[in-house]
Amino acid sequence: MRCAQIQVTVATAFSMLLANPAISHAGVIVGSGSVSAWGRATPYTSWDVLFDPLPGLVDPAEGRVRDFAFHNGRLYATSNHSLQNGGPWYYTPGATGSLAAPIQPAMPFPVGTPWRFVTNGALAINTSGQGFGSFTSADPVLVGIGASPAGGFNPQAYTLTQSAQNYVVGPISNFPSPLGFIPRSLEYVPSLDRFISIGSNQANPAQSTLNFHPHDTAGILPRDSHTTLNISGIRGITPVSAAFASMLSGQSITAPSLLALQKDDLGFSDPPRLYLLSLSGQVITQTDYSIPGWMDPHALAVDEANGFIFTSDRELGQIHVLSVPAPGSAMTSLFVASMLMLSRRRR
Repeated sequence: MRCAQIQVTVATAFSMLLANPAISHAGVIVGSGSVSAWGRATPYTSWDVLFDPLPGLVDPAEGRVRDFAFHNGRLYATSNHSLQNGGPWYYTPGATGSLAAPIQPAMPFPVGTPWRFVTNGALAINTSGQGFGSFTSADPVLVGIGASPAGGFNPQAYTLTQSAQNYVVGPISNFPSPLGFIPRSLEYVPSLDRFISIGSNQANPAQSTLNFHPHDTAGILPRDSHTTLNISGIRGITPVSAAFASMLSGQSITAPSLLALQKDDLGFSDPPRLYLLSLSGQVITQTDYSIPGWMDPHALAVDEANGFIFTSDRELGQIHVLSVPAPGSAMTSLFVASMLMLSRRRR
């Protein structure tokens, strides 16, 4: 009798989750301040997102963000829990950068499905309209990479398509990881028509590797080129336009770039850094980027339209929203200061 009651309770709870897929904890601001990035004071707001995902079906699903994807005003976030415990959730930050309203489409019932134990490890969106994860609707198809539940297999690639308030999972295929591990970040770069995966060089932890993967309709293909960077601990990457890279760095950058978030893997006390890289992996410029109290910087995404950079602290379950100063703000301040100096001299 007690077993029957437990089964009914579990079934009822799961039915409630399916009926209310968007119910989750509202994001809470837990800090704010200003950091110096590329020589400019740049404000940030920190949000507690630890309880933003829906409760897991089997295990807890916490908002320890491992990777981001941003598209059409939505910030998609994924943690490393299994798909049976819920897929990625998303925010619509808008012009204020608010993370107060997380939404998570429900996963279909996982009994008997081959993907139920595969984890949410990395996330990307193919905006080309062709190949793996292509889409033509307003809601994007999410391309995910996760770990296989059994050892001895490559990581798994899959797609998640939102249908009403639910995710539909595409076929599982092997992801050709050069070292057999989930990448720290996966991104799609339109100008290259390539997925880029980032990982540490296991043979030399002082290095990171950018892998460039072609793709077809069935999946992501083995890399056809790669770049080894003499930089330890690159965690998140995202492509940015030349205009945004120029605005961010205060330099004249004439081609699309990669923005990368880095924290040393070697146990040194060096602060986290932001790098701007060419699409071939050459360092253009870099800056310290240290949020007070930061423990495990990991994911990175950009909203160019509203001038936001999103970074995660995986250990604390937080997302930091960095507001990039408007173009010319530094020059405007310099001009005002110069005019005041001239005015004082004339007096």
